[in-house]
Amino acid sequence: MASLNGQDNVVYSGSFSKILAPGLRLGWIVAPDTFLPYLMAVNPGTPPSQFTILSALYFLKKNMEEHVANLCNMFRGKRDCMLGAIGESMGSEVEIIAPKGGLYLWLKFPDDIDLEPILPIAREKGVIFGLGNTFSTGKKANNYIRLCYGYHNLEDTVSGIELLAKIFREQGLLKS
Repeated sequence: MASLNGQDNVVYSGSFSKILAPGLRLGWIVAPDTFLPYLMAVNPGTPPSQFTILSALYFLKKNMEEHVANLCNMFRGKRDCMLGAIGESMGSEVEIIAPKGGLYLWLKFPDDIDLEPILPIAREKGVIFGLGNTFSTGKKANNYIRLCYGYHNLEDTVSGIELLAKIFREQGLLKS
């Protein structure tokens, strides 16, 4: 993206949290030199320890490719489990936007549906999802929800999707 931009105003950041461990707090930023004073001003002042950095570096040098391949296989299985559960419990009444990678997928309901009132109902019953408008400007995406398949085991994923489908049916969002 930066090479296509042609201007020195692109900042790219990344993290090892999805590859190694969520609490690792180890990442990187690629930015033009002119941005560095501003980035340092928002630095929380708690960089990772040298031990953390060296441990991560050692692990990545020795095991990166195999570890990432294992993660991809694991998350692909979790994604496919969630997709299967959605197909079984919701059928074709919602549009599924499935990623090739990552940890989330999206469900799209008809444009006239507002899912915001459903969130507290689902939360009360133990199911949490991301509202589309949280990831959008304005309320243009209230008919979308984002679901994470990276955290839960397969059994919990299936039961969570079944419960979510039941909630959607009770609220008149699904017919069958």
